Amino acid sequence: MSRLGGRVLARVGVAAALAGCGSGSSSPTATPVAGPSIQLANVPTGTGVLSVDVKTHRLSVKLDAYGLTPNSGHALRITDSRCVGKQGPPSFTFPDVTADGVGALSTEVTADQPAPKGIPSGMEIDLHLVPRADLGKAPDTGSIPIACTDIPTTTSTRIAVRLYPFPGEKPAGSATLAYDSGSKTLTVRLIGFGLAPKSTHAADIDLGSCAKQGKQRYALKEVVAGSQGRIDRVSWYLLVHQGARSEIGTGANHAPLLRPILCGDVTHI
Repeated sequence: MSRLGGRVLARVGVAAALAGCGSGSSSPTATPVAGPSIQLANVPTGTGVLSVDVKTHRLSVKLDAYGLTPNSGHALRITDSRCVGKQGPPSFTFPDVTADGVGALSTEVTADQPAPKGIPSGMEIDLHLVPRADLGKAPDTGSIPIACTDIPTTTSTRIAVRLYPFPGEKPAGSATLAYDSGSKTLTVRLIGFGLAPKSTHAADIDLGSCAKQGKQRYALKEVVAGSQGRIDRVSWYLLVHQGARSEIGTGANHAPLLRPILCGDVTHI
């Protein structure tokens, strides 16, 4: 997949197996019912807490984040650079962090190197798409971070920071849904920004939410810089993946490019 930077506008009518899932007449002339408008936000996101032990000089990072590939491993580094600009070499490396089965992580890891000067002010925390062992391997999808935060100047032994999607990867958009109980179809109008021109993405409607990803409910057609979707009356979320359908794996065999880049919770209609 190429870098992000394009704009998409898609409107699709999707025939779905939704018998019994909507309300209203079953007549083929039923008027579509306007559904929710969903804001699609860039993920992953979360928080981090940095702390250093003044006696042992051990530096730790506690991460709480969501919007990752379920059960995926990720390299975590602190580099002598800032999120905006050229990436520097790692100054501190950590054991890989692992997302749970819903694409979230809550873990604390300690750096491999001591930090005798305390929390490294003026550097950045980088969370990568793949584990350390896979960084730099072809096709190199993990060297550029998927999430990042700048460490402020501080003399404290403990600070909290916000983890943001990596600068430059800023897709955003919205989706508007309307359900026709007669034809059992859902029309989805998707407006997206910040996607790579001509890039291909898998898109799903899944059970759960952006913070707690669930099982796939409907696998949608993969699209070029866009998406289409199907919906039931329960609360779902609409997900756009980084990779194409052939790149994201199947079943429990998740590939790194399964990771979400856009997500929005869907309320029932």
